[in-house]
Amino acid sequence: HLSAMLVDSGSPGVPVAHVYQWLPISYINDTNSLNVVAKPLQSLWYRIKVTDGNLCEAYDSVHINVNPPLTVIASPDDTICVNEVIQLIANVIDSGTLGVPAPYAYQWSPISGLNNPNIDMPLADPDTSTTYHLQIVDSNLCIANDSLTIHVSPYLDLEISEDTFICFGDSAFISASIDAGAGG
Repeated sequence: HLSAMLVDSGSPGVPVAHVYQWLPISYINDTNSLNVVAKPLQSLWYRIKVTDGNLCEAYDSVHINVNPPLTVIASPDDTICVNEVIQLIANVIDSGTLGVPAPYAYQWSPISGLNNPNIDMPLADPDTSTTYHLQIVDSNLCIANDSLTIHVSPYLDLEISEDTFICFGDSAFISASIDAGAGG
């Protein structure tokens, strides 16, 4: 949001009409207003020219520095077994702020099952399938988001027949059963 403060010219108590002109006109919502919203795609200078009813002019300018996009990829989407641990990874693809290296602020959520939700590569051991959301913020408060899903395979319970004795040359039937798991 760009804002200009007008110090009026003319006679005290006598209203004077003003004409406002912002340049360049690209990415501005209203180039003929004193207060405007600019959303440029690249860094650039904006200049305002104000002309009063007496044709007096005033100029000022402001530089809008647009950071490159900040992009992060959260990985991996994966499937684990109950009670297994997996490392989540935040991979910053585009660094965002030019000339400003990390640090980034990391926030993984939900925090349940994470050893530390505020680092780039936390360990996760969720009890159930969980979608983790990641938000990173750079030093200029630019934000990037991504998410990943860790599927948790149901607990696999295996039972086998009891120990038994057989005579030499005989055979034994061995049975096994499973309960839950992912099937296959």
